[in-house]
Amino acid sequence: MPIEYWRIADITETSLAYFLPKTERFHTILHVPGSHTLYVGPSSCTRRHAIHAIEHGDDRRDSSFLFISEADVISGSYEEMIGNAVAELCEIIEPEPHIFFIAVFCIDDFLGTDEKAMLEDLHARFPGKQFVVDNIDPVTLGKNKNMAMKKHVNIFSFLEPQDSKDNGVNFLGNFVSLEPECEFLHLLKSWGVSTVREIFHCRTHEEYQDMAKSQLSIVMRFMGEAPAKFMQENMGIPFYYFPPDYNVYDIAKGYKYIAAMLCHQAPDFSADIADVLTDAAQTVEALGGIPIAIDAGALMRPFSAAKALVEYGFEVKYIFSSSHKYNIDEEAELYIGKNHPNIEIITKDIYANVNREPDNEIIAIGADCARLLQAHHYADIWHDEGYFGFHGIHRLFGAMRDSLKTKRDWPELPIPGKEEA
Repeated sequence: MPIEYWRIADITETSLAYFLPKTERFHTILHVPGSHTLYVGPSSCTRRHAIHAIEHGDDRRDSSFLFISEADVISGSYEEMIGNAVAELCEIIEPEPHIFFIAVFCIDDFLGTDEKAMLEDLHARFPGKQFVVDNIDPVTLGKNKNMAMKKHVNIFSFLEPQDSKDNGVNFLGNFVSLEPECEFLHLLKSWGVSTVREIFHCRTHEEYQDMAKSQLSIVMRFMGEAPAKFMQENMGIPFYYFPPDYNVYDIAKGYKYIAAMLCHQAPDFSADIADVLTDAAQTVEALGGIPIAIDAGALMRPFSAAKALVEYGFEVKYIFSSSHKYNIDEEAELYIGKNHPNIEIITKDIYANVNREPDNEIIAIGADCARLLQAHHYADIWHDEGYFGFHGIHRLFGAMRDSLKTKRDWPELPIPGKEEA
């Protein structure tokens, strides 16, 4: 495979990325009870990760950091250092961990460490302990090698098949629970579901292992699909991919499918559909023709959301998409491009966009597009969190109406070089 070289002359505004200021938010930390994570890498990488953890409130003290030097890399001795670090951690941590995540950074992709051999050595040296390697390597951005997906599979890789199933259901891929008012929770209860299990609510190893008893997994975000497939293949738990959706008919269809998977009859959703359509018409009227910008950081399938909103009668003017190499919204993106060429599609994190002209009189769904457009009306939504089912559609309409009550003023973006102009 040829090596691609970059020259300074090749770097343009469209090849540079720009990270906008982020709103402070609560971050969910995914953790397997009884486990410990050992980060192994150069001091700069591990230090950055430690600071990141502190900033996001990860204070459980279940992580350690092993710095490796250039000499360690050259000598190849750092694999032995990992085993010695595990031995030391077993002596000083109470209660003693029985699961270790060995997290390595990008440098390990280039070193070509034999992970299988390393894990065999660790298992032989520490009988009864379990190990897995996490690769923190944003250099691999493809759909099949996304590090977040691999880490999600690792989180569930310690589940053991159970002799019998119960009436529980797993939610996978999500970082927050559904709103208590969401009708999906009430539907599941009416269909005999006794427990909804989520990894971030597991406090003991027994609660974690109970996820293998569930009769069904619901994939709430795309990162949960890989562990759902793992659990289906290894534990016989079927799954259904059901991410947040703003098309009322698709939601009703999904509910009917899940009811059938649970061997129950779904209720008639015609009244729920009518309520959403009425709310949509009233919101369109309340907006009075003000167009909408949708940010992929707010609604993670922005093209699907745009398609639904246009069908309700809203005017969608912009879609700010992500520059990720994988696309979870490809079908809807092709539909928008073919049927709604008037909607401007913008890759939001390309540096050239920070110099675009403001478009103040717009309702921006998401912080990034609101800042870039200097939008006067802003709906603060992040990764669809709290927005699911019929309840989520009503919340979205309410957020758009509420955005009209306040005129936002955004600070001027700190664009390098602009201050000297």
